[in-house]
Amino acid sequence: MPTYEYRCNACQREFEIVQSMNDPDLVKCEACGEDKLEKLISWTTLRNSNSNDGLYSANPGKALKGTVDRSRPPKKS
Repeated sequence: MPTYEYRCNACQREFEIVQSMNDPDLVKCEACGEDKLEKLISWTTLRNSNSNDGLYSANPGKALKGTVDRSRPPKKS
């Protein structure tokens, strides 16, 4: 099941929850009780064996060559 991120527009709390794609969106914030939750759209992260090598490498660019960074939006051409 996918993990979804939510933010409360009343108290600014952000959290993740595992939900089925068929489950309704959450509405009520458990922290403050307000009906102000918003589902966030986030980029996924790709991890492979090169990712760990890059974290501990003196030259991360070389270690991560060929990996795709999906933690940021793609660059516009």
